[in-house]
This record gives sequence, C-alpha cells and structure tokens, in this order.
Amino acid sequence: MESALDNLTKLIEKLTTQMNNMEQDLRNTRGRETTDNVSDNGPHAGPRYPKNNDQNDFAGANFKNIKLKAPTFDGQLDPQIFLDWISDMDHYFDWYDMSDERRVRFAKTKLVG
Repeated sequence: MESALDNLTKLIEKLTTQMNNMEQDLRNTRGRETTDNVSDNGPHAGPRYPKNNDQNDFAGANFKNIKLKAPTFDGQLDPQIFLDWISDMDHYFDWYDMSDERRVRFAKTKLVG
C-alpha cells in the first residue's frame, strides 16, 4: 500500500512540475502579446496571440486553441460544492485572464436553479 502511495505522490509531483512549467511558458508568451490582447467577442474570448510561423512557440501554437467550459452552480447548500465551484471558476478566469468586472458578469450567467 505504501508503494502505491509513494508512486502516486511522485506522479503528482511530476504533474505539478509540468503544470508549473506550462504556466511559465504561457506567462512568457503573454509578454509577447499584441497590445490588443483581449477580444470583445464575449466571455469565452481569450487573449489574442501575434500571428507567426514559429512552430516552437509552444504556448502560442498549442494553448490558443484550447477552449475551457465554465462550470455551473445549481445552488446546492453543501458548502464544499460551492467552494469547489468557486475554485473551478477561478481557474477558468485565470485561463482567460478576465477583469474582475467581467468575472462577476460571467459568473452570474453560470448560476442556475
């Protein structure tokens, strides 16, 4: 049992390192964005990356095509479910780099029930 737990712990550490590296790559790419980096095409619009033909631009070539779906919240009274929804929404907002005003307006559309 300990061996399986140790393996799982190592795997989580490896995935965490990979995620941190990917986030750093994304931050580095955002430094090269155009000045008009946010689209007004609605809440799902992410940053616009400059057009280039550099296939080694990992974040620009791969991340710009990823679409995330924001979770909904149905008003359940379980505090843990609400906290999990808040956490998921924070991840969504961080991905799309939304302003606080847009976050509030968008989150309101995800409240159901």
